[in-house]
Amino acid sequence: MDFKFPFNQEVEQAQEKLLQAKSAQEIKDLLKQDDPQKPNYQEGLIRLVTQHIMKQIPQEEITRIENQTDGRERRRELKKIIPKMDNDLTGSILLGASMKHHPTFDAEQEKYVGISVANSVLNHIKSPNLYPKAVEKIFDEVLPKIQQEKQISPIANDNSKEIEIARKAGYVQGVCECVAAIGDDQALGKKLLSEMNVNRDMAKKYANPETFKTLEQGIFAQQSERKQELEQTQSFKL
Repeated sequence: MDFKFPFNQEVEQAQEKLLQAKSAQEIKDLLKQDDPQKPNYQEGLIRLVTQHIMKQIPQEEITRIENQTDGRERRRELKKIIPKMDNDLTGSILLGASMKHHPTFDAEQEKYVGISVANSVLNHIKSPNLYPKAVEKIFDEVLPKIQQEKQISPIANDNSKEIEIARKAGYVQGVCECVAAIGDDQALGKKLLSEMNVNRDMAKKYANPETFKTLEQGIFAQQSERKQELEQTQSFKL
C-alpha cells in the first residue's frame, strides 16, 4: 500500500537532502538543524520511512487491521505482519506502532496503520536511547531501498509511456491499413477514419510510411482537394 502524507514543499526539499546524505552522521546533523517548531528534516525522515514500510504491507492486511475496533486485537494483527517485513528496524517500528501514538492525533486517526507507523518512527527518532541506532539503521538498511524505489519509478513511467505510444501506433496503423485496402471507396474510407478518430496528422506520425503514402495519394489527397474547393467557393461568395 502506498501511504500518502499531505504535500509540504519544505518537507519535500528536506527529503531530497536526506536521500543525498553520505553517512548516518550527516543525517543526524541535518536533524539538528530543525527548528523545534518546524522540524522539517525530522518530518521528512518520518515520511520517507513510513511510506517505504507501508508499500510492503498488502492492502487487505491494512484494511483488516484498521477495521479492528479492539486495540488489543489491532496489536495482535500488527504483530502477525512483523515477520513478513524485510528488516529489524521495520519490525521494531511496527511493534512500537501497535502500542504508542502521538498525542496530537485524535482517537479516530489513531486506528490508521500509516499514522501509527509514522508515530512509531517519530518515537524512535526522538528517543535518547534509540535515536543513534535508529538513524544508523535507517541509513544502512532503509534509505538505500528508498533511493532504489525512487530511481525505479521514473523508469517505470517511461516504460508506460513507451507502451502507450506503441499501442497508439499499432492502432493507427491498423486503421490506416483498412482504409488503404478499401481503395477508391472514399465514403467508406472517410467514415472509417471518422469513427476511429484518426486524422491525417495521426496517420503521418504513427502509420507505416508506405501505408501513409498510399493514403496521401488517395483519400487524403481527395480531402485536400475538397477543402480547396470549399475555400474557393466561400471566397467567391464573399
